[in-house]
Amino acid sequence: VWLLVCCTEMRAAASPGLNGVVVEVAAEGQPFVLNAEVGAGTAPFTFQWYRNGAPLPAATEQRLSIAEMKVDDAGLYAVVVSNSAGSAASPPILVEVTAAQPSRLANVAIVAAADEAVVVGFTLGGAASSGTNRLLVRAAGPALGVLGVEGALPDPVLELSGANGLVAGNDNWDGGERVTTLSAAVGAFAFSVNSQDAALVADVPAGGYTARVTDAQGQSGTVAVEIYEAPGGTTARLTNLSARAPVSATAAPFTLGFTVSGRDPLRLLVRGVGPSLSQFDVAAPLADPRLHLFRRADLIASGDDWGEVQAPAVAAAASAVGAFPLPAGSRDAALLVALEPGSYSVQLTGPAGEAGLALIELYALP
Repeated sequence: VWLLVCCTEMRAAASPGLNGVVVEVAAEGQPFVLNAEVGAGTAPFTFQWYRNGAPLPAATEQRLSIAEMKVDDAGLYAVVVSNSAGSAASPPILVEVTAAQPSRLANVAIVAAADEAVVVGFTLGGAASSGTNRLLVRAAGPALGVLGVEGALPDPVLELSGANGLVAGNDNWDGGERVTTLSAAVGAFAFSVNSQDAALVADVPAGGYTARVTDAQGQSGTVAVEIYEAPGGTTARLTNLSARAPVSATAAPFTLGFTVSGRDPLRLLVRGVGPSLSQFDVAAPLADPRLHLFRRADLIASGDDWGEVQAPAVAAAASAVGAFPLPAGSRDAALLVALEPGSYSVQLTGPAGEAGLALIELYALP
C-alpha cells in the first residue's frame, strides 16, 4: 500500500521543517483537517491516526478533523492505512499551534474643541493583567493643519497622570527618538520635528490614567489626543476610554477614533452622555446627544435615546464594565456593537442649534 497524506483547510501554507519534516501551522480555536489520500492498493482500507507516536482514540476515518485546535494539540501527526495485504505509515507532519490573540483596542483618539482643558480618562486592564505596557500618548495641535483642520490648538501641553499622581509630561516634543520610533511602529502620522505638538512614551502598569491637555498660552482650538499601545505589549490592554468636551455647531466635531486589532469581532459599548451629567453637577450639559458610528467614511450604526432600543442589553453591558447607570427614559445615547478588526470613528452630535457639554465613552466588553 502506497500512501500520500495531504493537508486541507489550513490557515497557513505548509513549509519544510527540520530534517525535511513538513510543518503545518494551525491557529488556536480554529478548525484543522488532515486528509489521507491512498495512492495505490485494494480497498477496503482502514485508518488509524497517531500523534507523537500514540494512537488517537476514535481517529479511524480517512479525514482527521479537529473542530477547535488547542495548544496541546501540537505535535507530530501520522496515519497508518491497512488493507488485506498489510499496512503502511505516512511520513509525519509537524503541526504547530499559534496561541489565540483575542481582539482588542489597539489605539484610541479623541478630537475635540479645547476651549478649556481636555481630559481623557482610560483604563489598562483585562483578565490576568500583569507587567507594564508601553504607551505612546500624543496631543496633536499644529500637526492637524497638515490634515486640513482649521483653528488647531497652537501649543498643546500634555500631562499623563495615574493613581499616584503625574507619570510624565511634555510640551514641544522636539523630535525625540523614542516618540519617533514608536510613532512609526504604530502607524501614527508624523509630527514635524520643530512643531509645538506634544508627545511622550511611558511604561505603565494596569490601572486608570488621565491624559490632560491645555495650551501653553491659554489659547483655544481643536486638539487630537491619541493613545497607542506598543506592539507586542503585555496582558494589560486598553479596556475603556472617556472624554468630555463641548458640542456645538461652531465647535470641531466631537469625535472618538479607535482601532480594533486581532482576528475576531470585538464587542463594544459606546455611550454619548448629556442629560445624565447633571447628577455630577455639570453645568449646561447637552440635552439630546446622538452617536454616529463610521467605518472609514461609511455610516454603519447610529444611536439616540438609549432606552428605546436594546435597553436591557445596554444596561447589562454597562453594569458588567462598571459604568455608571443611565436613568431609565433619559435622552442619553448608546450603541452596543460587535466590530470586526479595523479602524472606526464615532461622532457625538446634538440637534441643530443645540449646544452643551457631553461625555463620550468606549468600553471593550468581556
